[in-house]
Amino acid sequence: MSQIALTSRLSHCLAPMPRVSNTSKTNKRFVTNASLVQREKAITSTSKGIFQKTIKVPIAPLPEPSTEPEACHELVENAGWNPGCMFVDELEFDTAANAAEPCRVKVTKSKAKRYQDSDTPLLGWLEKHREEYLDWMFVTEGRGRIFDNRCSNTGCNGEPLHRCLDCVGYAMVCKDCIVMAHRSLPCHQVQTWNGHHFSPTSLRDLGLYMQLGHLCGISCNKPLLQENFVIMDVNGIHTVRVAFCGCTDIEPRNQLLEFGVWPTTYKEPQSGVSFNLLRNFHLMNLKGHIPPTDYYHALTRMSDGDGMSPPPDRSVQFRTVIREWRHVKMGKRAGRGHDPSGLAGTSQGGNMVMCRACPQPGLNLPVGWEDAPPEARWIYALIVSIDANFKQKARARPGDARDPTLGPGFGCFVPHQRYIEEVATQTKQEEISHCVGFSAIWNANKKKSKGLRATGVGSVVCSRHGMFRPNGMGDLQKGERYINMDCIFLMSMMDIVARGLKMLYVTYDIACQWSINFFERMQDRPSEWHLPKNINIVFRVPKFHLPAHTEKCHAPYALDYTEGVGDTDGESPERNWSELNESARSLSMMTEGARFDTTDDVCNDWNHEKTLDLADSLLKKLIKGISNMVIFTRAYSAFTEALKHQHSAELLKWEKQVFDWEQGRSKDCPYEMPTSSITLAKVKKSVADEEKRREQSGENRRQTRSSASNVQKTDDGEIDTTLSGLMIEMLEIEEVQVSIASVASASNLTLYQETDLQNRRTTLLKRIRRMQENQFLHMPAVRHLIYANDEEPEREPETIRLLFPSSMSADDRISMVPAYATSLEDQLRYAQAFESLSVLRGLLRARTVTYQHSEQVTPSQRTFTRLNTLRTQIEAKIKSASEAYRLARAAVLKLRGKGDWERVLRELRIEDVRGIGERVAREEELETFRKAQTRAGVDPKDIQNILRGKSSSLPMIFVDPELEPIEKKNISWIWYTYGEQIGDSAEGASSKEVEASLRVEWCKTRARARRAREEVILVEEEMRRAIDFCRSKSIWWEEQKGRREGLEKWLDEGLRAYASEQAAMEHRRAMTWFQKLYGVRERAKVIREWVDNPTQDLEDNLSRLPALEIEVEDDATE
Repeated sequence: MSQIALTSRLSHCLAPMPRVSNTSKTNKRFVTNASLVQREKAITSTSKGIFQKTIKVPIAPLPEPSTEPEACHELVENAGWNPGCMFVDELEFDTAANAAEPCRVKVTKSKAKRYQDSDTPLLGWLEKHREEYLDWMFVTEGRGRIFDNRCSNTGCNGEPLHRCLDCVGYAMVCKDCIVMAHRSLPCHQVQTWNGHHFSPTSLRDLGLYMQLGHLCGISCNKPLLQENFVIMDVNGIHTVRVAFCGCTDIEPRNQLLEFGVWPTTYKEPQSGVSFNLLRNFHLMNLKGHIPPTDYYHALTRMSDGDGMSPPPDRSVQFRTVIREWRHVKMGKRAGRGHDPSGLAGTSQGGNMVMCRACPQPGLNLPVGWEDAPPEARWIYALIVSIDANFKQKARARPGDARDPTLGPGFGCFVPHQRYIEEVATQTKQEEISHCVGFSAIWNANKKKSKGLRATGVGSVVCSRHGMFRPNGMGDLQKGERYINMDCIFLMSMMDIVARGLKMLYVTYDIACQWSINFFERMQDRPSEWHLPKNINIVFRVPKFHLPAHTEKCHAPYALDYTEGVGDTDGESPERNWSELNESARSLSMMTEGARFDTTDDVCNDWNHEKTLDLADSLLKKLIKGISNMVIFTRAYSAFTEALKHQHSAELLKWEKQVFDWEQGRSKDCPYEMPTSSITLAKVKKSVADEEKRREQSGENRRQTRSSASNVQKTDDGEIDTTLSGLMIEMLEIEEVQVSIASVASASNLTLYQETDLQNRRTTLLKRIRRMQENQFLHMPAVRHLIYANDEEPEREPETIRLLFPSSMSADDRISMVPAYATSLEDQLRYAQAFESLSVLRGLLRARTVTYQHSEQVTPSQRTFTRLNTLRTQIEAKIKSASEAYRLARAAVLKLRGKGDWERVLRELRIEDVRGIGERVAREEELETFRKAQTRAGVDPKDIQNILRGKSSSLPMIFVDPELEPIEKKNISWIWYTYGEQIGDSAEGASSKEVEASLRVEWCKTRARARRAREEVILVEEEMRRAIDFCRSKSIWWEEQKGRREGLEKWLDEGLRAYASEQAAMEHRRAMTWFQKLYGVRERAKVIREWVDNPTQDLEDNLSRLPALEIEVEDDATE
């Protein structure tokens, strides 16, 4: 997303009154699902172009935020801590050039031109040019259109029989000219004309030889000839004649390296691989996951297309060179060639590409960061994630012992030998998970390990930016054991902790179990692995994995309720595995050393790609974070202000409760929803217990004799269903009827859906018939009423009326139904009403999530179809839950009559079915919306689809209706009711229900506001860190010059040139990132200060900043 989306998304939510802007969007509001929301059109840019995208921003249903500073005092406690940038003064960027211009995003739109040749290029080519291309391909099979029987080199009279396939133009030249032109290009493919067609030949056969150790065209006085030297290049495998220089003592292997050919052996090399091929394969392997074997076979095909002249087999040597190339390249990029200790002196993890946005003491943290107050220490905390991957298996190979690891512990893998020795000290470890909802440990330890050297890998990654940590990966021998994960984690933390890190957040999908006794287990590990006592470590569970845990884990291990993590989800390892698993099959078949070296290289490339995309990634996060900060902070401030009118005392208590819980001083979790004391399951259990008591006391037999003396019984003379079982069965049938009726009301059912519907109806009808037979046994007098209902045989089963006691008149109920049945229905219906409300609240939360976060989905037809399908399903369930509640309440009203219970189980109106953050649009607002769209020329059908929530992508114009008064924005009563018993203390119980529900929602609103603000602060800090890291790295490369003494002049020049190149690149990257991020960073600071203190003049402060200006094309088709 480009920077212009910042103002596009925020232009409405920043100001108290929305304004129409002539910048990059068209604002509009529409009503959907009984909730007023805002839709905005933002301009986004991707690698494929610049597009317009419609996004949704929820409108806070509560009052405007208070302008009193204390209203936001909880969110600004860290505002005073603002350490400076390490290198901000050194950045040569004119930040005041356009300071006088207004701070707006000026977007100049121009109509994109449409061309059929570019829109559908294959269609035009197919119709007009396919045959033409085929003919001209045949032209190149001959000597060409412009051939005139003369050598193409001017002034040459030689016979033109040869051409080069790798040179441009396919010019026909004589033997001497083609040899002369290819003195430094010995691997080009040439052909010779035999009078009828071209035949493949080689430059070697034409007389060319490769002279090494001298300038091009100068022969050696003491040449050492190699007649059949094999070179593998990007265009095939070639046999060439090589003349090594015998004038100097430079070894042949080094002469080849100087020429750009990597020797396949260091002793008397007879073959080599060109640097061009190594670079090409390296990228193809990393990005295309092409294994060396397949790549080598492709080279063979290039050299021998007909299979009759196979080149010499050098596949084994090729794989060996690839290993050496990976290892040396990693060391070169890490500066090991400039260090006197060389590659052998590489520190643990020293070859890994480091995360520039994570805190790196000494590289990107400001002076005085160690003195940050405790409440601001989270800004400089490292957030890492741990996970295991069981697709990264490693088979036991016969050559493991003969295959060394070239860089043991130099990259992402831990030093394997030291790691294995430590793991072997604890062969048996009992790991019992008390979190029954998440059995990762138990499942992992059951994995088969026969024939495997490793069943998978454990890894530690940077959670915020998804980069692999140095020494953050190790093999797992038998599942996901604590000993393995402990060692991997501790070894990955050694370097960063040694540099003074103060705070650490750790996410792990089994953190609730793994963190128990972690520090005790750490004492059993080597002392150099121990974490310092003064470091603060916080353990949490990733967001996606948390719902699988038991409920007691949810709040304590939730990132959403953790101070200082921002919008971190902790799922970075899962995204990393998606890339690494592409190479899993190839890696699993490698020998031990090859697998370690290759995995180090693959992970290092992943980190490098993340580095290249870091500025854009942080920019997108900040744009998203600013809008979330404004929305959630305003919602929290407005919610707090609204609660102060009637719940001011409770607010103080809630604030203390949540603060004490966050500080670990209280176990009373404020985020836990109160458990309903009345559920249908509980009542069914109570009824079953009562039925058992009645059976043991003989009451059921006496009841049966009196009510069914003249009724036909079962074969064994007993009634096959108890009265309580009958009532429960009737309730369940009623639920099925509501569900089927909801499905049947849908239009455009597919043939499969219609078939399934009919099958469900048949099953339901049979179930109703069996239930009615049982009802005759307990209530024989209702037989004539049931037969009267069956007078219409064509009725669908979901419309058949069930004869509950509540469905009869009072007289019929007394005369036809046992009193115990009436009492049973009253209990069950009362519980059903509370349970239906609970289900309804959950569905409304789900609906809110689908609408508020729809802008985050990928703009593809498949994704939008899935999202709309999900919304349709949720709406259908909301309708069913609402209907179930209404049926239950109507039954209770019929059985009990009016009473105190109605103050809790109120009448459910359409406007009551809304989320806690939704409000209902008034009719005048709807009418204003319709008129505005009609005047703008929008089709009436499209307007109606928008209002009904059936469309979400139509262009609408902006409408600014007056918001409802405060008293109209009260939260729906359904959020106050959680199933407390109602009796004489009904008013007190109802008050507790309100307090409990409001406390939970207020705490969650507070947490969202705090996490959103933290996210903006963290991203701003990460931007600064990334820029400062580049500056530090530029200085570091400058310092590498001249570290090695006593070198040959030509080697020293090469070392200095490479260091200068890297230093310049790092400086250029720092400047580029600073300029790209400066505008949004400055706006973020101003907006954050305004959010912390709404009394500031936001418009005035923003106007002092330079304008962001961009020109885009409107790519919409007519």
